[in-house]
Amino acid sequence: MNLRNSFSNPDTRLARSSTARRSSSDETELREYADRLAAFDPLRFEAVVHAWPPNMSLQVSRLDQIERWLEVTEAKQRFIDLGLTTPFSDVSGIFARALSELSGRPFERVLVEQA
Repeated sequence: MNLRNSFSNPDTRLARSSTARRSSSDETELREYADRLAAFDPLRFEAVVHAWPPNMSLQVSRLDQIERWLEVTEAKQRFIDLGLTTPFSDVSGIFARALSELSGRPFERVLVEQA
C-alpha cells in the first residue's frame, strides 16, 4: 500500500489504513504525519489520536499532549456524570436492549447474537 498516492485527504488515508495491511514504511509515514500535524494543528492531531489504528503504537509524550489528554478524559467523565453522554462500555447493552424491545426477542438472546 503506497499511502502517499492512495488517497487525497491525509486524514482519510489514516482512517482507511486502520483496516488495511501496512508495511513498516507505511507505519513510519503515518507516525511522521502525526508528528508534523501535532506541531501544525494540535486540535486536528487530537482527533487523529482518537482515530489512530488500535494495532499501531503512537507516542504521545509531549507534556502538553498528555495534559490535554487528561483534560479530555476528565471532561468526558463529567459529561457521563451529568447524564449527557453514555460510557462506550454501555453502548452494546443499550443497543441489545433496544433491539430486544423492537424485535420481541429475549434480551439475553440478542446479546448472544450480537457477540
